[in-house]
Amino acid sequence: MLWNIDVDKMIVNSSKLTAYNRADAMYNEEFWHMPFDEIKITKLPKITYWAFKDCPNLTKVDLSEDTALRSIGTEAFRNATLLDEIHFSSALKNEDVVIKTNAFMGTAFKSIGDSESDFDLTAAKFDGSEGYAFANMPKVESVKVPATFSGATIPMASFANDTELVSAEIDYRTTQMDTAAFANDNKLARIF
Repeated sequence: MLWNIDVDKMIVNSSKLTAYNRADAMYNEEFWHMPFDEIKITKLPKITYWAFKDCPNLTKVDLSEDTALRSIGTEAFRNATLLDEIHFSSALKNEDVVIKTNAFMGTAFKSIGDSESDFDLTAAKFDGSEGYAFANMPKVESVKVPATFSGATIPMASFANDTELVSAEIDYRTTQMDTAAFANDNKLARIF
């Protein structure tokens, strides 16, 4: 079931939800623990705190038409345990979007930052204080960290407790790795 979220209109039926007449953001916890499978957001600058946290069936988020996106809030998709696909607009630049603490913690991505994967870290930036963004992801196997990631700093516990993580490629221009960046990643055998 696809839920379509657009700030210009609201349509609610069995397969679509198109959002609000608010140009700033959705409310905190707006869709917390809702049973939808897919979401399409076409014009929303801020995905707020807990917006889609604990959505048990959510597998795909389509932001490919959302050129207004500027922030993915704290725990926005936390524990959406089936979420393994997200698409950003190709019009967004690294400096356009900030991802907050725990934003994708506990999701099902298998790869992060790989140009061939559905989720690309290069489409976002991180405030150095915003850690844990990709922690506790039980299916992630590889991570590619570009130099643009958080201003060449890997924030605290960004990839901690990713139990299936086996490799991390870190751009040579990365200057700092904060506390516990890859903590408890027991299968991590290769960092290059």
